[in-house]
Amino acid sequence: MPQFAIRTLARSLAVLCALVALSGCVHYALIPSTEKVTVRSGMTIQPGIEWNRITALGAADTGNLDFWTVDGEQLDLLILAAGIEDGRPLFNITGSDEKPPAYRAGMPTEDLSSLFESAFTKTFKAKVFTVRSLKPQTVAGGEGIRLDFSFSGEDELDRDGVAVLVQKNGKLYMVAHQGARLHYRPKYAPEVDRIIASMRIIDKA
Repeated sequence: MPQFAIRTLARSLAVLCALVALSGCVHYALIPSTEKVTVRSGMTIQPGIEWNRITALGAADTGNLDFWTVDGEQLDLLILAAGIEDGRPLFNITGSDEKPPAYRAGMPTEDLSSLFESAFTKTFKAKVFTVRSLKPQTVAGGEGIRLDFSFSGEDELDRDGVAVLVQKNGKLYMVAHQGARLHYRPKYAPEVDRIIASMRIIDKA
């Protein structure tokens, strides 16, 4: 086998192992493209295409998260957060005694970017994280931000992503997607944007 193919296979296996560790034993449930989906009783979205929900979540789950993928979590990963409460972390951090950064109700929008970056880099073990753009965004009546970012992890695979974080009624909601820079992130970027546009918060206030 050519050395390039060996290195590519090794990197793919490293990504898979890291994400398996993140999610525990990985199982999937099909999300039909035609049905509106309620995420953790906190918000609804319209998938648009078929996704696969990872149904066995491990230490990264805070009780408010869904993880979805199309081609496998080592290639593309959609992260949905529905109603994270004051004082709760965005992600738990796998394999660490470090206290994860927590959401604070009413955080200035610029602080939401720092919260996401800190939580994301620790959880996904990103060695290099770059915010390419940051701007305000209103979704489903809530004020928030949209950040486009790039990062590389322990497997040295370059990835791009987007995250929209919105506060409403003292809770935090998020749609985020990250994928391999070559092919997978660009492939699903339009679908993710449609999901963001379809997002509706279930108002329990």
